[in-house]
Amino acid sequence: MEERHGARGTVAEGIFFTEGSVEGELKGHLKASIHGQNANLGKVKRALAQQAQRKGATVVANFRYGQKRAFFAWDDMRWFGEGDGIAPHGSSATPGAFGREEAASK
Repeated sequence: MEERHGARGTVAEGIFFTEGSVEGELKGHLKASIHGQNANLGKVKRALAQQAQRKGATVVANFRYGQKRAFFAWDDMRWFGEGDGIAPHGSSATPGAFGREEAASK
């Protein structure tokens, strides 16, 4: 766990995930669902992180997640997650740009 933007959370694929709220520009509501025997929370976070990056968000706030058994398959679990893609106020970094300035100065 780490703290960013006044909230505690985790980072996946360069995107900060928090169950709390973060002040900033709402870039859109994000949803992901991963089916199959090898589904897990990490795959859900990766899918949401990709959506967030495409929308220009660096945070997934109000993050909710869980798993459900598939309706017709006894051995198939589905992981799901959702949250709000946020570009925090005062954040000048763009998704995926971390380290570019340092590399460019060398």
